[in-house]
Amino acid sequence: MWRTTQSVSPNVADQAVREAIVGPLLAYNSQKTGRNDFRLLILALRDAAGAIVGGLWGRTAYDWLFVELLAVPESMRGQGIGTELMGLAEREAAAARRREVLESVSSAEAEVAVRKLECQAAEAAVQHRRSELETARQRLARTETLTNQGALSQRDVENERATTRQAEADVSASEMHHDAACAAVAAARMHVTSARSAVAAVEAARRRIDTALLEFELRAPRDGRVQDRLAEPGEVLEAGGKVLKMLDVADVYMTFLLPDTIGARVALGSDVRIALDGVQQLVIPARVASLASVTSVPPDTPATAPERQRRMLLVKAEIDGELLRHHLQQVTTGRSGVAWVRVDPQAEWPAGLSVSPELIVRARS
Repeated sequence: MWRTTQSVSPNVADQAVREAIVGPLLAYNSQKTGRNDFRLLILALRDAAGAIVGGLWGRTAYDWLFVELLAVPESMRGQGIGTELMGLAEREAAAARRREVLESVSSAEAEVAVRKLECQAAEAAVQHRRSELETARQRLARTETLTNQGALSQRDVENERATTRQAEADVSASEMHHDAACAAVAAARMHVTSARSAVAAVEAARRRIDTALLEFELRAPRDGRVQDRLAEPGEVLEAGGKVLKMLDVADVYMTFLLPDTIGARVALGSDVRIALDGVQQLVIPARVASLASVTSVPPDTPATAPERQRRMLLVKAEIDGELLRHHLQQVTTGRSGVAWVRVDPQAEWPAGLSVSPELIVRARS
C-alpha cells in the first residue's frame, strides 16, 4: 500500500525531503552505470568588499555540465564576466572529466594485467590437458595390445577409448578457453587505447577552454604601472588595439645637455647624481647610459673654441632597475630636476650630493 503526502509550502524548502527524493535516483543511476561522479560546481562572484553578489551554481555528472543558476549584477554586465564564468565552469568540468578518464586508463591497464594472467593460466591448463591426453592415448595403446594378447577384455579397451575421447574433449575446451582469454587481453588493450584517446580528447578540450579564457586576460610583456586606460570595459577593439598605457618602472632615466668640451670627458657608465625639483634633499644615483650629439655640425669638423662651446651632447642617465623596483610607489614620469656628472672617477662627491641613506640600503639589499 502506497501513501502520498501532499505538502504545499511555497516559502519553506525542506532539504531532507529533497535528499529523500534524489537519493534513490542517484543510487539507481550509480548501480546501472557503475559511475558515481555527481559533483556540485559553485563559482562565487564577489565585489571589491568581498561580498558575494552573483556567480554560477551547477553540477557535473556523466560527462555533462548542468548550469542551474547564473547571475551577474547589473553593474558588472557588459564586461564579459558571464562568459568568463561559463568558461571557468567548462574548465572545471573538463578537469573533473580528466580525472575520471585517467582513472579509467589505470583501470583498463589493470584489466589488461588481469587478462594476461588469465591467458597464462589458460595456457597452462591447455598444456596440462594435452599431457593428460597423451597419457590416455598411451594407456589405450597398451590396453589394445594386452587385449589382442588375451590379457584384458574388450570392455577394458572401450573404457580406455572413452577416457581418451574425454581427454580430447578437455583439450578442445581448454584451447577454446585459452583463445577466449587471449581475446580478452586484446579487448582490454583496446579499452586502454580508447581510454588514452579519451584523455587526449579531454586535454584538447581543456586547452581549447584555456585558450578561450586567455581572451579575458591582458598580459603585459613586462611589469609596470598603469598610467592611463585607453579603452573602456565592454569596448570592442581590433587586432592590436591599445587598451592601457603603462610605465615600465624598471626603465627610468633623465636626459640633459652638456657642452661638448665637458662631454668629451664623460664616459659611458660614469656616476650621475639626480635631484628632482621639490625634493632636492633626496639624491638619486644613476649612470650614464648613452651620449649623442645634438648639433648639425659633424663632431670631426674643425672648429674654433667658441664654436666648440656651442656644441652640445645629449646625455642619458639611467637609474638602477633594482633600486626602482624597491620604490615602485614613488616612481613617476615627466619630473624635472638637476643632474651632476662625475667626470673624474677619482674625485669624491661633495657632502650635499651623497646618496640618500635609504637608497643606499635598498641598493645594497
